[in-house]
Amino acid sequence: MELSAVLLLAGAAICASLGTIAGTHSLHYNLTVRSQGGSVQSRSFANGYWDRQLFLHFDSDKKESAKPQGPWAEKPLGTESWDTEIQELAEHSKNLKATLADINAWQEQKGGSHFLQETWGCKIHKDNRTRAFWNFYYDGEPFLSYHPETHSWTMEPSSVQNLAMEVKNSWDADGMQSKDYWAQVQGDMFGRLRRYLVFWKGSSYSPGASAQRTLLSPVVNVTCAEALEDTINVTCWAFGFYPQNISVTWLQDGEPLSQGTQQSGGIFSYENGTYQTWVSTRIPQGQEQGFSCHVGHSGNNSTGLVSCGTALLLPSQWAAFLGVAAAVAAVIMIIVCVCSCKKRKTKSTAEGSDPSIGVPTVGDLDCDHANAMEQMIDGPTKSLLEPLSLYDPDQ
Repeated sequence: MELSAVLLLAGAAICASLGTIAGTHSLHYNLTVRSQGGSVQSRSFANGYWDRQLFLHFDSDKKESAKPQGPWAEKPLGTESWDTEIQELAEHSKNLKATLADINAWQEQKGGSHFLQETWGCKIHKDNRTRAFWNFYYDGEPFLSYHPETHSWTMEPSSVQNLAMEVKNSWDADGMQSKDYWAQVQGDMFGRLRRYLVFWKGSSYSPGASAQRTLLSPVVNVTCAEALEDTINVTCWAFGFYPQNISVTWLQDGEPLSQGTQQSGGIFSYENGTYQTWVSTRIPQGQEQGFSCHVGHSGNNSTGLVSCGTALLLPSQWAAFLGVAAAVAAVIMIIVCVCSCKKRKTKSTAEGSDPSIGVPTVGDLDCDHANAMEQMIDGPTKSLLEPLSLYDPDQ
């Protein structure tokens, strides 16, 4: 019997053993590598998601390579499981860097900043139907997707389609589209999902058991890629929102574009429990003003024209925005006051003794008050001012 048949039968047995576990469950990973000036950076980042909740973060530059995240940090998996996670993510990272290096070599114009992203995972439905996926994205555009039915890699229309063809031809020659290889990846994924389900089953660590959070509206941003053949790839990003139900749609003259012309990145979660997503499309260069991105979340809606690099705020965000602005202004005033006080004290010391020494002046009281305020902003205000990042901070 072929290896692929053996592994697929093993996968079927795994799925059958999940009959007592209710609901649909999924496990997937998101890995990113980058290059700058034609050189691939050594650092890579990856996140693991169980039932769409972040449970694992991998940073190749840190000593603790793979760290459990969220509620799972309180009940981590055994050492053997984490070692397996680290080894496999490191291997995926190595292969992805090699692919990005090949892409850089094939580029006609060297340099610039680029990133290559790999996503793979599996899902088990409550009726035991299974599905697995394996996709690649280059600079946010669809690059290559594996189709298990045909055991082949396919390319989506994009500005990087020629590069995708080069990679596909290379992988075809190396046997990366082998059905045996895919069966092994699929079997490993479903086996791991089963172990994690058994480990976390019925506990408070299950995403379904988590407490409801406060409604958080998304921050929305539009980015544009370089023009190619008189078209521009535009991406509408939404991040920092809760709950996860959201609609992001591109409009032309106020009318939604067809689903076939829009590419969605799916919905992923942050470590803090909020979510992120993106939707991209290609538009004719010079006609940007006719296109807009519409975002709907929990009854709040916002529509903004294509203006790359600018953020949109949903109506419910204005109060929070004004609060942050006030906090920033307060912090600046405190810093100025503290610096002024320190300068005044230094000057006073340099001028020698003062007959009123030991008796606080009005200026000294003001400085003490400012110093106390400086200590206060070391808490919640500073965390409020920290920016959200779509990927791990370097993502």
